[in-house]
Amino acid sequence: METRPYIAWDVINSFMIDVFKAYGVPEEDAKICADVLLESDRRGIESHGCNRFKPIYLDRIENGTLLPVTKMDILKETPTTVVMDANNGMGMVASYHMMEMLIEKAKTYGMAGGAIMNSTHYGIAGYWTTMAEKAGMIGISGTNARPSVAPTFGVEPMMGTNPFTFTMPTDEDFPFNFDCATSIVQNGKIEFYERSGKETPAGLVVTKDGGTMTDSGKILKEMRAGNCALLSLGGLGEATGGYKGYGFTTIVEILSAALCGGPFMKELSGKNPDGTNRMYRLGHFFFVINPEFFMGLDTFRKTSGEILRGLRASRKAPGAERIYTAGEKDEEVTLVYTSEGKQGDGTWSNGLYTLECSSLDGWNNAQFKFNATDHKLSVPAGVVVKQFQFTKFAANYGNGEGITRFVSDGATCYVPTKHDYQRGVQTTVTVVIESHKPSTPLEFTISGGNQPYAQFVLTIEKTDPKTAPILLNKS
Repeated sequence: METRPYIAWDVINSFMIDVFKAYGVPEEDAKICADVLLESDRRGIESHGCNRFKPIYLDRIENGTLLPVTKMDILKETPTTVVMDANNGMGMVASYHMMEMLIEKAKTYGMAGGAIMNSTHYGIAGYWTTMAEKAGMIGISGTNARPSVAPTFGVEPMMGTNPFTFTMPTDEDFPFNFDCATSIVQNGKIEFYERSGKETPAGLVVTKDGGTMTDSGKILKEMRAGNCALLSLGGLGEATGGYKGYGFTTIVEILSAALCGGPFMKELSGKNPDGTNRMYRLGHFFFVINPEFFMGLDTFRKTSGEILRGLRASRKAPGAERIYTAGEKDEEVTLVYTSEGKQGDGTWSNGLYTLECSSLDGWNNAQFKFNATDHKLSVPAGVVVKQFQFTKFAANYGNGEGITRFVSDGATCYVPTKHDYQRGVQTTVTVVIESHKPSTPLEFTISGGNQPYAQFVLTIEKTDPKTAPILLNKS
């Protein structure tokens, strides 16, 4: 099992801001950059977080291919569009100000689009699209990058990993957030493998002779020399749809360069023909759509939420525990990471928060009495309950009559299996929760005679990290 040290968010945030400032980045810009990188880690995208702090930002400031002070020039502006020159400054800073401008325009005109030229690495694309979503709008963004991806039937790195990202509001706790490269794997992931001493899985890279390569350090070196390349989504050739990923990669390359009139493909290598460093001059594009100019934000949220819930509720493949929708895993990782692994009397594991007690002494300073006739479980708003379990042990209390009363406000609940309680036998009852919206508090009242509950387990699918479920005696 992999173990590694964790640093408190406020500590690493302050550290990164201080280091950026020491490298000449103005304080307010440093705060933006640190937040973008840490948001990547909060979402579990370790390839684009602290992992890239030194090699992509600090090292480039030192070698002169990234300017710490971002001078932004507006080359062209209309009521609904903006073209910006970042002058080789911090791509994250330019993108932040671009999104602020586009969101304001979309509030007035319903849609807005922008492009940035002469920029640098702008972090995770989903940060910018999420800015739109937080304003109740749809965000779309993409960027070109240094050449590392080969075209279908090719072996030469010609285009970047070119993410194509969408974030949309829903009526759930989290948005639909589709944020990924148009290649199977991105450079940052291979860099992460290399730093972790891990090999890159086979089939993600094509060599100049058409083979594959798994040595992560060698891949990074040979890719820079043009001797291997990453593959677009779909993989090698057309049989598995590689041409589709290739097409999406090309779309992002065109939009990133053509809208702002910037450089593209091999011009973005960051190297001169003689091998010396030069500016990367990347291009980014952004679009914001305001649902209020269509059928309204509430309608959009409701429909998108119903679509996502329908997908997750569809028939699962044999052996699969659940179906996810884009952004759901990011949200769960965020909750785990920001909760510091433990909250109250419960513990986070794989995105689930579990409260458990196996003692008859009660729970949380005897707030929950296992030998009480009636028990009340209160779950505050902001928490989505997936299920809970009672483990009952009928010893000196008779054979037991089971759960005689089960009442819930705010959700549909059922016990999928009938249980017969017998003297001296421990039985676990699972209560499944359906139709629970996070905005609705839940209250459960369970009565089962005078039998003790030897164990009580509450499993929460998602929760506000600042909010813990509360167990109380029924007064």
